[in-house]
Amino acid sequence: MLSDDELRKQGLERVPGASRGQDVRYFALHLTLNDIPESTPCMACGAPTQKEFLDHKISTETKSLVIRADGFPGYGCTKCDLKCFDPRTFLRLLNSAEGIAREAGEIELAEHLKKEADVMS
Repeated sequence: MLSDDELRKQGLERVPGASRGQDVRYFALHLTLNDIPESTPCMACGAPTQKEFLDHKISTETKSLVIRADGFPGYGCTKCDLKCFDPRTFLRLLNSAEGIAREAGEIELAEHLKKEADVMS
């Protein structure tokens, strides 16, 4: 479980919020578009992609906890609009979301995120 101080040391932050019966946790990785590799052709249609900021949401099945990473650098296809993330950067998102889920007591979600991160690393 990452404390706010531990998150700050990694260049992350958590901004708590709430929405009608949901525990919504926002966090940022403080990355710019220059922090991810250059874009490559779209894996779906082969058209050019461009770097852009994307939003990502992770939630429990009951939606009692929602973890949001808004303004996360990724790629968007200029033709089919497919969105994707750089794997190394997405791994940072998963690890951060895992810590937030554990802190919120959502152990099942945290374990799921840890398994996803393990597969990627």
